[in-house]
Amino acid sequence: MYKKIAILFFLALTTLVAISQDSVLFKMNYKPMFEYGQVLSMKMRMEMSSSGDSTLSNAQSTAGLNKPFIMNLDQIIDSKTVTGKLAADKKFPVYTSAISTTTAMKDTARTNRFEMYGYATTESLPVLDSIDANTFNAEAKKELLKTMNNMFTQMEMPDKKMAVGEDYIKTSPMNIPATGMEMNMIATTKYSLISVTDSTAVFTVTTNYSMNMDSKNSSIGDFNGFGEGKGEMIYSRKYNYPTKYTSSMKMEITGAKEDSSLKMHIILETGLESVCSIKSL
Repeated sequence: MYKKIAILFFLALTTLVAISQDSVLFKMNYKPMFEYGQVLSMKMRMEMSSSGDSTLSNAQSTAGLNKPFIMNLDQIIDSKTVTGKLAADKKFPVYTSAISTTTAMKDTARTNRFEMYGYATTESLPVLDSIDANTFNAEAKKELLKTMNNMFTQMEMPDKKMAVGEDYIKTSPMNIPATGMEMNMIATTKYSLISVTDSTAVFTVTTNYSMNMDSKNSSIGDFNGFGEGKGEMIYSRKYNYPTKYTSSMKMEITGAKEDSSLKMHIILETGLESVCSIKSL
């Protein structure tokens, strides 16, 4: 009798372990009194061609520019985020310092340094309320702050328990104001859980993008674009945060002006890798 009970207990225990190894609670958040060191590397290639405007074509020839115009850009952002003590209202401060190095074509690399301040909770990602950047004017700081808060909103996950083979689909609308135009984008991202260990979960990530840019003045046309991306994310179960993320994306954008024969066609390709190290303070 006791032998049978022991066997049944063993089988039940191993079944529970197997179940736990095949599922993960998918959420994303910072923890108080931690340091997150993150290095993000991005390569971008943009190919832009135009037609219908002889004045522009002549100007490009005079300037010695090839048609189509091709630009390559490399960017590395090395950042450190430090979180403070948890307060009675369940909030804790968040401070990020970062150095961004950008090289476009054969130009000399440009370096920007910025610091951001805000707060988070144990259940939500940061809300940033101030930024200090060495080369940004007040308007650029305002737009960067808005973009970063939009990014954190997109990263929010639903505390969803997922089993291997299951998907989670998130639709993220974005509205980004820029000089002379307003860009609206919708990103539909599918996270597919493919494997789980004691410490990590591995997801494949596929994203479809649609966008439009409506001009607010007569000097800029209206643009529409569609694209798709794919990648992989290694997610820390202990810290509820990705420790590595890689992706590639391709988008095609077309634009025209109602009062002009000018038409634009842009192909945008990006490759991205983000690596994050996490430690308690």
